[in-house]
Amino acid sequence: MDFESIRIFLRVVERGSFTAASVQLDMPLSRVSRKVKQLEDDLGVQLLYRTTRRVSVTEGGRDYYERCLRAEEILLDADRQARALRTDPEGTLRVLVPYSIGLFELEPALAEFHRRYPRVQLVLIYDNSPLDLVEHGFDVALRAGMLTDSGYVARSLGWSHAKLAASPAYLERVGRPQTPHELAQHDILYVGRDAPGLTLRLTNAAGDVADVPIRPVLISNESITVLRQAASGGGIALISTHYIARRLEKNELEIVLPDWHRTDDVELHALYPRRATLDSKVRIFVEFLTEVFTGWRNAP
Repeated sequence: MDFESIRIFLRVVERGSFTAASVQLDMPLSRVSRKVKQLEDDLGVQLLYRTTRRVSVTEGGRDYYERCLRAEEILLDADRQARALRTDPEGTLRVLVPYSIGLFELEPALAEFHRRYPRVQLVLIYDNSPLDLVEHGFDVALRAGMLTDSGYVARSLGWSHAKLAASPAYLERVGRPQTPHELAQHDILYVGRDAPGLTLRLTNAAGDVADVPIRPVLISNESITVLRQAASGGGIALISTHYIARRLEKNELEIVLPDWHRTDDVELHALYPRRATLDSKVRIFVEFLTEVFTGWRNAP
């Protein structure tokens, strides 16, 4: 199969003459005419009617043109994709990140991302709201919890596993609860939104479930606020183990009721519009995120 002859034939049909096609292709007229004739001979089918002024397409030529045009588009698209994989990513990448996830997990890795991809300008916006990516001009968003944006590509990064933690000073002062229901007598720091009848639902390895009614002394939709309050002795918090790991190592926090944890782990996703799947900046950043959040996939 002579792809050059096919390409020349497509341009002759589109331009309506051999002369116009030769100009577009920057090719001698004699070569254009010869290659089309060669294609017809190879196929054993007349593709074009020739006159002194113009060419027209035969019925068989029209069908062959339409099929070859679709094939050419597929080949060109494959070529663009391959070149996108080869090209060094560059340009601006706008990323929407919940504050705590950005601070605890993403920020420590930003220098390494810049070292690998120095031509990518990263615009990092902290916002806990589930903003529409396309409407607000974002390329990628990190989102924890249930997804409602079915129009986006979602790449799972891992899971958030939450346990109870408090500072040693608080536990020395108030005492350590021995059962989940004793939490009702403690100062609770709650990550979430204010609502009547708040309850902590906990479970253990045996599958037991405890629903503990609480009246928190602090409610915040931001984990970092609750974490800091817990470390300063403000009470007991149910919070992601990813966020408290460093504080546990420094003995600023300790686990309370170690056999119990939140019943439902929260999944973290990277979201991006479907149109961005061929953007090398998006592709390499999402792959980078899978490295950053390796610990979230290996969490207990």
